[in-house]
Amino acid sequence: MEWYTPPEIIEAARRVMGAIDCDPCTSISNHTGAKTFYTADTDGLDKPWRGRVWLNPPYGQGLARWMHRANRELSMGRTRQIICLIPVRTGAGWFHTLCGKGASLCFPRPLKFVNGLTGEQKGTALMPSVIVYVGPRHKEFAQQFAQFGLVTPPLPELEQQHPVQHNVVDRECLAQIAQDSFRSIEMLHPDVPDEGS
Repeated sequence: MEWYTPPEIIEAARRVMGAIDCDPCTSISNHTGAKTFYTADTDGLDKPWRGRVWLNPPYGQGLARWMHRANRELSMGRTRQIICLIPVRTGAGWFHTLCGKGASLCFPRPLKFVNGLTGEQKGTALMPSVIVYVGPRHKEFAQQFAQFGLVTPPLPELEQQHPVQHNVVDRECLAQIAQDSFRSIEMLHPDVPDEGS
């Protein structure tokens, strides 16, 4: 079964970036309204992600492949802005690389995803999520996403230097978030493997 991003999150992302040019990991219905979109059949992992990108990859096995690709597209300059809705994986190498590009983060309250079969938006996600923004519009991101939860901006000196290769998130804060997140996951799903790096 597919689970879609809550529409209010999509609308906030669109307001931040101005539009969604590419959604590399969506359904045939293109519920995000992206100008270019790829599905499981057309495989966004081997296509270019141009312009303003929305990414909500599958939360299970294969997550790291999507995130390594996001980092590559940003480094190559094809992706100018990206907003990712992903599970909290603060210990993963790809997460540190992504945040090192000058990221704002939103740690939302529990999200209600949309059931791809029924269209109903009920039931919260079983694991904590983080919304990551990389691009030049950090103030707009904070304004739009503060309604969903805690927003942390990049360091001021990095905000105008996108992309850069420095750590921009407080390590102690990340460590505590990771510890709390893994404890929650273990309590809910003791048999779920860590995605790693």
